[in-house]
Amino acid sequence: ATAGTTIELTATPAEGYTLDYFTLDGERINGDTFSMPARNVEVSAVFTANAYSINVVQPANGTVSASATSATAGTTIELTATPAEGYTLDYFTLDGERINGDTFIMPARNVEVSAVFTANAYSITVVQPTGGTVSASATSATAGTTVKLTANPAEGYTLDYFTLDGARINGDTFIMPARNVEVSAVFTANAYSITVVQPTGGTVSASKLSAFFGEAVELTAVPDEGYELSHYVVNGAANNGGTFTMPARDVIVTAVFTKIAEPSVNLALNATIYYSNKKYPDYAKNGPQHAFDGKMSDREADKWHASGINGWVAFDIHTPVANPILKIYHAGSAGEGSDLNTSSWDVYILNERYLTEEAYFNMDRSTQNRVCQIAWFWKRIHVTTGNTADISVDHIDMPEARRLFKINMRKTNQTGYPYHLNVYEIEMYAGN
Repeated sequence: ATAGTTIELTATPAEGYTLDYFTLDGERINGDTFSMPARNVEVSAVFTANAYSINVVQPANGTVSASATSATAGTTIELTATPAEGYTLDYFTLDGERINGDTFIMPARNVEVSAVFTANAYSITVVQPTGGTVSASATSATAGTTVKLTANPAEGYTLDYFTLDGARINGDTFIMPARNVEVSAVFTANAYSITVVQPTGGTVSASKLSAFFGEAVELTAVPDEGYELSHYVVNGAANNGGTFTMPARDVIVTAVFTKIAEPSVNLALNATIYYSNKKYPDYAKNGPQHAFDGKMSDREADKWHASGINGWVAFDIHTPVANPILKIYHAGSAGEGSDLNTSSWDVYILNERYLTEEAYFNMDRSTQNRVCQIAWFWKRIHVTTGNTADISVDHIDMPEARRLFKINMRKTNQTGYPYHLNVYEIEMYAGN
Protein backbone atom coordinates (compact mmCIF):
# COMPACT_ATOMS: atom_id res chain seq x y z
CA ALA A 1 0.00 0.00 0.00
CA THR A 2 1.10 3.58 -0.52
CA ALA A 3 2.06 5.63 2.39
CA GLY A 4 -0.94 7.12 4.11
CA THR A 5 -3.35 4.36 3.12
CA THR A 6 -5.59 3.10 5.95
CA ILE A 7 -5.11 -0.65 6.45
CA GLU A 8 -7.76 -2.73 8.29
CA LEU A 9 -6.75 -5.93 10.10
CA THR A 10 -9.05 -8.91 10.76
CA ALA A 11 -8.44 -11.66 13.41
CA THR A 12 -9.95 -15.17 13.56
CA PRO A 13 -9.24 -16.72 17.00
CA ALA A 14 -8.86 -20.46 17.33
CA GLU A 15 -11.37 -22.29 19.54
CA GLY A 16 -10.83 -21.37 23.16
CA TYR A 17 -8.94 -18.17 22.32
CA THR A 18 -9.83 -14.45 22.10
CA LEU A 19 -8.02 -11.60 20.23
CA ASP A 20 -6.09 -9.45 22.65
CA TYR A 21 -4.52 -6.90 20.21
CA PHE A 22 -2.83 -6.45 16.82
CA THR A 23 0.88 -5.60 16.31
CA LEU A 24 2.66 -3.50 13.70
CA ASP A 25 6.33 -4.34 13.32
CA GLY A 26 6.09 -5.98 16.75
CA GLU A 27 4.47 -3.03 18.42
CA ARG A 28 0.96 -3.06 19.79
CA ILE A 29 -1.55 -0.90 17.98
CA ASN A 30 -4.90 0.28 19.14
CA GLY A 31 -7.85 -1.05 17.33
CA ASP A 32 -7.81 -2.98 14.10
CA THR A 33 -6.52 -0.31 11.60
CA PHE A 34 -3.32 1.62 10.99
CA SER A 35 -2.00 4.22 8.45
CA MET A 36 0.54 2.73 6.07
CA PRO A 37 3.96 4.24 6.68
CA ALA A 38 6.48 4.82 3.89
CA ARG A 39 8.12 1.40 4.31
CA ASN A 40 7.44 -2.26 4.24
CA VAL A 41 5.71 -3.52 7.47
CA GLU A 42 4.86 -6.72 9.36
CA VAL A 43 1.54 -7.10 11.13
CA SER A 44 0.39 -9.80 13.56
CA ALA A 45 -1.95 -10.36 16.50
CA VAL A 46 -1.84 -11.64 20.06
CA PHE A 47 -4.53 -14.17 21.13
CA THR A 48 -5.19 -15.21 24.80
CA ALA A 49 -6.72 -18.46 25.98
CA ASN A 50 -10.26 -18.20 27.39
CA ALA A 51 -10.84 -18.99 31.12
CA TYR A 52 -13.99 -21.11 31.74
CA SER A 53 -15.83 -21.54 35.05
CA ILE A 54 -15.85 -24.76 37.03
CA ASN A 55 -19.07 -25.04 39.03
CA VAL A 56 -19.07 -27.70 41.76
CA VAL A 57 -22.49 -29.26 42.40
CA GLN A 58 -22.53 -30.85 45.86
CA PRO A 59 -24.10 -34.34 45.80
CA ALA A 60 -25.89 -36.25 48.52
CA ASN A 61 -23.89 -38.24 51.06
CA GLY A 62 -20.58 -36.39 50.71
CA THR A 63 -18.80 -33.30 49.42
CA VAL A 64 -16.73 -32.52 46.29
CA SER A 65 -14.07 -29.89 45.58
CA ALA A 66 -12.07 -28.97 42.45
CA SER A 67 -8.47 -27.79 42.24
CA ALA A 68 -9.67 -24.54 40.56
CA THR A 69 -12.86 -22.51 40.20
CA SER A 70 -11.99 -21.66 36.57
CA ALA A 71 -9.43 -22.79 34.01
CA THR A 72 -8.39 -22.44 30.41
CA ALA A 73 -9.02 -25.18 27.93
CA GLY A 74 -6.50 -28.00 28.20
CA THR A 75 -5.78 -27.44 31.86
CA THR A 76 -5.78 -30.58 34.04
CA ILE A 77 -8.31 -30.23 36.86
CA GLU A 78 -8.17 -32.49 39.94
CA LEU A 79 -11.30 -33.38 41.88
CA THR A 80 -11.45 -34.40 45.58
CA ALA A 81 -14.29 -36.28 47.28
CA THR A 82 -15.10 -36.54 51.02
CA PRO A 83 -17.74 -39.24 51.62
CA ALA A 84 -20.17 -38.91 54.52
CA GLU A 85 -19.99 -41.62 57.22
CA GLY A 86 -21.19 -44.91 55.84
CA TYR A 87 -20.61 -43.94 52.19
CA THR A 88 -17.91 -44.49 49.58
CA LEU A 89 -17.12 -42.54 46.38
CA ASP A 90 -18.36 -44.37 43.31
CA TYR A 91 -17.30 -41.90 40.55
CA PHE A 92 -17.01 -38.20 39.57
CA THR A 93 -19.14 -36.53 36.88
CA LEU A 94 -18.37 -33.79 34.34
CA ASP A 95 -21.49 -32.08 33.06
CA GLY A 96 -23.49 -35.06 34.29
CA GLU A 97 -21.33 -37.68 32.60
CA ARG A 98 -19.20 -40.20 34.44
CA ILE A 99 -15.45 -39.69 34.18
CA ASN A 100 -12.68 -42.13 34.91
CA GLY A 101 -10.46 -41.29 37.82
CA ASP A 102 -10.35 -37.99 39.66
CA THR A 103 -8.97 -35.61 36.93
CA PHE A 104 -10.19 -34.18 33.64
CA ILE A 105 -8.86 -31.89 30.87
CA MET A 106 -10.69 -28.55 30.88
CA PRO A 107 -12.76 -28.13 27.72
CA ALA A 108 -13.37 -24.80 26.03
CA ARG A 109 -16.57 -24.14 27.94
CA ASN A 110 -17.97 -23.65 31.39
CA VAL A 111 -18.46 -26.95 33.22
CA GLU A 112 -20.25 -28.51 36.19
CA VAL A 113 -18.59 -31.21 38.26
CA SER A 114 -20.04 -33.48 40.93
CA ALA A 115 -19.76 -37.01 42.32
CA VAL A 116 -21.85 -40.08 43.06
CA PHE A 117 -21.51 -41.72 46.51
CA THR A 118 -22.82 -45.18 47.37
CA ALA A 119 -23.77 -46.46 50.80
CA ASN A 120 -21.35 -48.99 52.32
CA ALA A 121 -22.62 -52.51 52.97
CA TYR A 122 -21.54 -53.82 56.40
CA SER A 123 -21.49 -57.45 57.48
CA ILE A 124 -23.98 -58.92 59.94
CA THR A 125 -22.46 -61.88 61.82
CA VAL A 126 -24.87 -64.08 63.77
CA VAL A 127 -23.37 -65.60 66.92
CA GLN A 128 -25.42 -68.63 67.94
CA PRO A 129 -26.17 -68.66 71.69
CA THR A 130 -27.00 -71.43 74.16
CA GLY A 131 -30.65 -72.40 74.34
CA GLY A 132 -31.72 -71.71 70.76
CA THR A 133 -30.79 -70.31 67.36
CA VAL A 134 -30.86 -66.82 65.84
CA SER A 135 -31.14 -65.59 62.25
CA ALA A 136 -31.05 -62.13 60.66
CA SER A 137 -33.01 -60.85 57.67
CA ALA A 138 -29.73 -60.08 55.85
CA THR A 139 -26.08 -61.05 55.99
CA SER A 140 -25.02 -57.47 55.19
CA ALA A 141 -26.74 -54.09 55.02
CA THR A 142 -26.07 -50.40 54.44
CA ALA A 143 -26.16 -47.91 57.27
CA GLY A 144 -29.72 -46.91 58.14
CA THR A 145 -31.27 -50.15 56.92
CA THR A 146 -33.75 -51.85 59.25
CA VAL A 147 -32.62 -55.41 60.02
CA LYS A 148 -35.02 -57.95 61.56
CA LEU A 149 -33.89 -60.73 63.88
CA THR A 150 -35.66 -64.06 64.42
CA ALA A 151 -35.21 -66.40 67.40
CA ASN A 152 -35.94 -70.12 67.62
CA PRO A 153 -35.73 -71.25 71.27
CA ALA A 154 -34.66 -74.82 71.96
CA GLU A 155 -36.98 -77.05 73.96
CA GLY A 156 -37.28 -75.74 77.50
CA TYR A 157 -36.03 -72.24 76.69
CA THR A 158 -37.63 -68.84 76.06
CA LEU A 159 -36.18 -65.82 74.28
CA ASP A 160 -35.24 -63.10 76.75
CA TYR A 161 -33.74 -60.49 74.39
CA PHE A 162 -31.58 -59.92 71.32
CA THR A 163 -28.12 -58.35 71.43
CA LEU A 164 -26.24 -56.06 69.04
CA ASP A 165 -22.48 -56.13 69.57
CA GLY A 166 -23.13 -57.56 73.03
CA ALA A 167 -25.60 -54.88 74.11
CA ARG A 168 -29.27 -55.58 74.70
CA ILE A 169 -31.72 -54.16 72.14
CA ASN A 170 -35.42 -53.59 72.48
CA GLY A 171 -37.62 -55.64 70.20
CA ASP A 172 -36.49 -57.73 67.26
CA THR A 173 -35.21 -55.04 64.85
CA PHE A 174 -32.32 -52.58 64.75
CA ILE A 175 -31.08 -49.83 62.46
CA MET A 176 -27.83 -50.85 60.77
CA PRO A 177 -24.94 -48.65 61.93
CA ALA A 178 -21.99 -47.70 59.73
CA ARG A 179 -19.90 -50.68 60.81
CA ASN A 180 -19.78 -54.46 60.82
CA VAL A 181 -21.89 -55.91 63.62
CA GLU A 182 -22.47 -59.11 65.59
CA VAL A 183 -25.96 -60.11 66.64
CA SER A 184 -27.08 -62.79 69.06
CA ALA A 185 -29.76 -63.53 71.63
CA VAL A 186 -30.13 -64.53 75.25
CA PHE A 187 -32.41 -67.46 76.00
CA THR A 188 -33.50 -68.36 79.52
CA ALA A 189 -34.35 -71.84 80.71
CA ASN A 190 -38.00 -72.29 81.63
CA ALA A 191 -38.86 -73.18 85.22
CA TYR A 192 -41.20 -76.13 85.72
CA SER A 193 -42.90 -77.39 88.86
CA ILE A 194 -41.94 -80.51 90.82
CA THR A 195 -44.77 -82.24 92.68
CA VAL A 196 -43.79 -84.81 95.32
CA VAL A 197 -46.28 -87.63 96.00
CA GLN A 198 -45.61 -89.43 99.28
CA PRO A 199 -45.66 -93.23 98.94
CA THR A 200 -46.27 -96.05 101.41
CA GLY A 201 -43.29 -97.29 103.38
CA GLY A 202 -41.35 -94.05 103.70
CA THR A 203 -41.07 -90.45 102.63
CA VAL A 204 -39.49 -88.82 99.61
CA SER A 205 -38.36 -85.24 99.04
CA ALA A 206 -36.87 -83.25 96.17
CA SER A 207 -34.04 -80.74 96.46
CA LYS A 208 -36.35 -78.08 94.96
CA LEU A 209 -40.02 -77.63 94.14
CA SER A 210 -39.36 -76.04 90.76
CA ALA A 211 -36.39 -76.21 88.44
CA PHE A 212 -35.18 -74.87 85.14
CA PHE A 213 -34.98 -77.08 82.09
CA GLY A 214 -31.71 -78.99 82.18
CA GLU A 215 -31.13 -78.41 85.88
CA ALA A 216 -30.16 -81.34 88.13
CA VAL A 217 -32.71 -82.26 90.79
CA GLU A 218 -31.78 -84.52 93.68
CA LEU A 219 -34.24 -86.87 95.34
CA THR A 220 -33.98 -88.13 98.92
CA ALA A 221 -35.82 -91.11 100.37
CA VAL A 222 -36.26 -92.01 104.04
CA PRO A 223 -37.65 -95.53 104.46
CA ASP A 224 -39.92 -96.35 107.38
CA GLU A 225 -38.66 -98.97 109.79
CA GLY A 226 -38.79 -102.35 108.10
CA TYR A 227 -38.76 -100.87 104.59
CA GLU A 228 -36.07 -100.11 102.06
CA LEU A 229 -35.98 -97.98 98.95
CA SER A 230 -36.55 -99.89 95.74
CA HIS A 231 -36.40 -96.97 93.30
CA TYR A 232 -37.63 -93.47 92.59
CA VAL A 233 -40.32 -92.67 90.03
CA VAL A 234 -40.17 -89.54 87.85
CA ASN A 235 -43.24 -88.92 85.68
CA GLY A 236 -44.07 -92.61 85.83
CA ALA A 237 -40.60 -93.84 84.87
CA ALA A 238 -38.29 -95.67 87.28
CA ASN A 239 -35.21 -93.78 88.41
CA ASN A 240 -32.48 -95.65 90.28
CA GLY A 241 -29.94 -92.87 90.63
CA GLY A 242 -31.68 -90.43 92.94
CA THR A 243 -31.13 -87.51 90.57
CA PHE A 244 -32.75 -86.47 87.32
CA THR A 245 -32.36 -83.71 84.79
CA MET A 246 -35.37 -81.42 84.65
CA PRO A 247 -37.31 -81.91 81.41
CA ALA A 248 -39.20 -79.15 79.62
CA ARG A 249 -42.41 -79.88 81.51
CA ASP A 250 -43.81 -80.20 85.01
CA VAL A 251 -42.92 -83.44 86.79
CA ILE A 252 -44.37 -85.66 89.48
CA VAL A 253 -41.92 -87.62 91.62
CA THR A 254 -42.44 -90.37 94.14
CA ALA A 255 -40.64 -93.48 95.35
CA VAL A 256 -41.30 -97.17 95.78
CA PHE A 257 -40.40 -98.74 99.12
CA THR A 258 -40.43 -102.48 99.70
CA LYS A 259 -40.65 -104.41 102.94
CA ILE A 260 -37.33 -105.75 104.08
CA ALA A 261 -37.44 -109.53 104.14
CA GLU A 262 -36.52 -110.86 107.53
CA PRO A 263 -33.17 -112.61 107.23
CA SER A 264 -33.24 -116.21 108.39
CA VAL A 265 -29.80 -117.19 109.76
CA ASN A 266 -27.95 -114.92 112.17
CA LEU A 267 -24.31 -115.55 111.27
CA ALA A 268 -23.10 -113.42 114.20
CA LEU A 269 -24.78 -115.59 116.83
CA ASN A 270 -22.10 -116.70 119.32
CA ALA A 271 -19.41 -114.82 117.39
CA THR A 272 -15.89 -114.96 118.81
CA ILE A 273 -14.91 -111.67 120.45
CA TYR A 274 -11.28 -110.72 119.84
CA TYR A 275 -10.96 -107.34 121.46
CA SER A 276 -13.01 -104.41 122.72
CA ASN A 277 -11.83 -101.01 123.88
CA LYS A 278 -14.28 -100.43 126.75
CA LYS A 279 -14.23 -101.02 130.48
CA TYR A 280 -17.20 -102.70 132.04
CA PRO A 281 -18.66 -102.64 135.54
CA ASP A 282 -18.84 -106.42 135.23
CA TYR A 283 -17.40 -107.89 132.01
CA ALA A 284 -19.10 -111.23 132.49
CA LYS A 285 -22.41 -109.47 132.95
CA ASN A 286 -22.02 -106.52 130.56
CA GLY A 287 -19.24 -107.39 128.08
CA PRO A 288 -19.65 -107.24 124.26
CA GLN A 289 -20.22 -111.00 124.10
CA HIS A 290 -23.81 -110.29 125.21
CA ALA A 291 -24.41 -108.50 121.90
CA PHE A 292 -23.89 -111.84 120.12
CA ASP A 293 -25.70 -114.29 122.45
CA GLY A 294 -29.22 -114.02 120.99
CA LYS A 295 -30.74 -113.04 124.34
CA MET A 296 -32.71 -109.91 125.25
CA SER A 297 -34.94 -110.94 128.14
CA ASP A 298 -32.85 -109.46 130.96
CA ARG A 299 -32.39 -105.68 130.67
CA GLU A 300 -29.56 -105.80 133.18
CA ALA A 301 -27.56 -108.73 131.83
CA ASP A 302 -28.51 -109.37 128.19
CA LYS A 303 -26.75 -106.36 126.70
CA TRP A 304 -23.39 -104.86 125.88
CA HIS A 305 -23.18 -102.14 128.52
CA ALA A 306 -20.01 -100.05 128.81
CA SER A 307 -19.04 -96.71 130.30
CA GLY A 308 -18.71 -93.81 127.86
CA ILE A 309 -20.64 -92.95 124.74
CA ASN A 310 -18.60 -94.92 122.24
CA GLY A 311 -17.05 -98.34 121.99
CA TRP A 312 -15.74 -100.81 119.47
CA VAL A 313 -15.47 -104.55 119.26
CA ALA A 314 -13.74 -106.92 116.81
CA PHE A 315 -15.54 -110.21 116.22
CA ASP A 316 -15.35 -113.35 114.07
CA ILE A 317 -18.63 -114.76 112.68
CA HIS A 318 -16.77 -117.93 111.50
CA THR A 319 -18.55 -118.02 108.10
CA PRO A 320 -17.35 -115.60 105.38
CA VAL A 321 -20.18 -113.46 104.02
CA ALA A 322 -20.44 -110.91 101.20
CA ASN A 323 -22.78 -107.89 101.20
CA PRO A 324 -23.92 -108.63 104.76
CA ILE A 325 -27.08 -107.31 106.39
CA LEU A 326 -26.32 -105.77 109.78
CA LYS A 327 -29.19 -105.68 112.28
CA ILE A 328 -28.69 -103.93 115.62
CA TYR A 329 -31.04 -103.91 118.61
CA HIS A 330 -30.50 -100.63 120.45
CA ALA A 331 -31.54 -99.57 123.97
CA GLY A 332 -35.04 -98.62 122.86
CA SER A 333 -35.74 -102.13 121.58
CA ALA A 334 -35.74 -103.37 125.18
CA GLY A 335 -37.85 -100.52 126.50
CA GLU A 336 -35.01 -98.38 127.89
CA GLY A 337 -36.07 -95.35 125.85
CA SER A 338 -35.16 -94.36 122.32
CA ASP A 339 -33.12 -91.41 123.60
CA LEU A 340 -30.52 -93.99 124.74
CA ASN A 341 -30.16 -95.51 121.25
CA THR A 342 -26.80 -95.64 119.53
CA SER A 343 -26.71 -92.76 117.04
CA SER A 344 -23.94 -93.80 114.65
CA TRP A 345 -21.51 -96.59 113.85
CA ASP A 346 -18.74 -97.56 111.44
CA VAL A 347 -18.04 -101.08 110.15
CA TYR A 348 -14.49 -102.20 109.27
CA ILE A 349 -12.77 -105.22 107.75
CA LEU A 350 -9.06 -106.00 107.58
CA ASN A 351 -7.19 -104.07 104.92
CA GLU A 352 -5.66 -106.99 103.05
CA ARG A 353 -3.07 -104.68 101.57
CA TYR A 354 -1.41 -104.99 104.98
CA LEU A 355 -2.89 -108.12 106.55
CA THR A 356 -5.09 -110.95 105.30
CA GLU A 357 -7.67 -112.74 107.40
CA GLU A 358 -5.72 -115.96 106.97
CA ALA A 359 -2.58 -114.32 108.37
CA TYR A 360 -4.57 -112.82 111.23
CA PHE A 361 -6.05 -116.12 112.32
CA ASN A 362 -2.57 -117.69 112.30
CA MET A 363 -1.31 -115.12 114.84
CA ASP A 364 -1.23 -115.70 118.55
CA ARG A 365 -4.02 -114.10 120.56
CA SER A 366 -1.83 -111.34 121.97
CA THR A 367 -0.76 -110.22 118.50
CA GLN A 368 -4.36 -110.43 117.30
CA ASN A 369 -5.42 -108.10 120.11
CA ARG A 370 -2.73 -105.58 119.16
CA VAL A 371 -3.85 -105.66 115.50
CA CYS A 372 -7.38 -104.86 116.63
CA GLN A 373 -6.10 -101.64 118.20
CA ILE A 374 -4.04 -100.37 115.21
CA ALA A 375 -6.25 -98.32 112.87
CA TRP A 376 -4.29 -98.68 109.64
CA PHE A 377 -4.81 -102.47 109.62
CA TRP A 378 -8.53 -101.81 109.09
CA LYS A 379 -10.60 -100.57 106.14
CA ARG A 380 -13.94 -98.85 106.73
CA ILE A 381 -16.73 -100.27 104.55
CA HIS A 382 -19.87 -98.71 106.01
CA VAL A 383 -21.00 -95.63 107.96
CA THR A 384 -24.38 -94.95 109.57
CA THR A 385 -25.17 -91.59 111.20
CA GLY A 386 -28.22 -89.96 112.75
CA ASN A 387 -29.91 -93.17 113.84
CA THR A 388 -33.04 -92.87 115.99
CA ALA A 389 -34.53 -96.31 115.33
CA ASP A 390 -34.79 -98.88 118.12
CA ILE A 391 -33.86 -101.61 115.64
CA SER A 392 -31.66 -100.64 112.70
CA VAL A 393 -31.02 -102.61 109.51
CA ASP A 394 -28.07 -101.79 107.21
CA HIS A 395 -27.35 -103.40 103.88
CA ILE A 396 -23.56 -103.22 103.54
CA ASP A 397 -22.04 -103.06 100.07
CA MET A 398 -19.12 -105.47 100.35
CA PRO A 399 -18.68 -107.83 97.37
CA GLU A 400 -15.72 -109.68 98.96
CA ALA A 401 -16.64 -112.39 101.48
CA ARG A 402 -15.21 -111.82 104.98
CA ARG A 403 -15.69 -113.26 108.47
CA LEU A 404 -13.74 -110.83 110.70
CA PHE A 405 -15.39 -107.48 111.40
CA LYS A 406 -14.85 -104.50 113.65
CA ILE A 407 -17.68 -102.17 114.61
CA ASN A 408 -17.22 -98.78 116.27
CA MET A 409 -20.43 -97.48 117.87
CA ARG A 410 -21.29 -94.01 119.19
CA LYS A 411 -24.22 -92.67 121.19
CA THR A 412 -25.51 -89.10 121.49
CA ASN A 413 -23.43 -87.36 124.16
CA GLN A 414 -25.42 -87.28 127.38
CA THR A 415 -24.52 -86.90 131.04
CA GLY A 416 -25.47 -89.01 134.04
CA TYR A 417 -26.48 -92.64 133.81
CA PRO A 418 -27.25 -92.45 130.08
CA TYR A 419 -23.55 -91.74 129.58
CA HIS A 420 -23.12 -95.41 128.69
CA LEU A 421 -23.20 -97.58 125.59
CA ASN A 422 -26.19 -99.96 125.57
CA VAL A 423 -26.51 -102.48 122.72
CA TYR A 424 -28.65 -105.58 123.13
CA GLU A 425 -27.90 -107.56 119.98
CA ILE A 426 -25.68 -107.30 116.89
CA GLU A 427 -26.85 -109.69 114.18
CA MET A 428 -25.41 -110.31 110.74
CA TYR A 429 -27.08 -112.08 107.84
CA ALA A 430 -26.04 -113.05 104.34
CA GLY A 431 -27.03 -110.43 101.80
CA ASN A 432 -27.72 -110.65 98.10
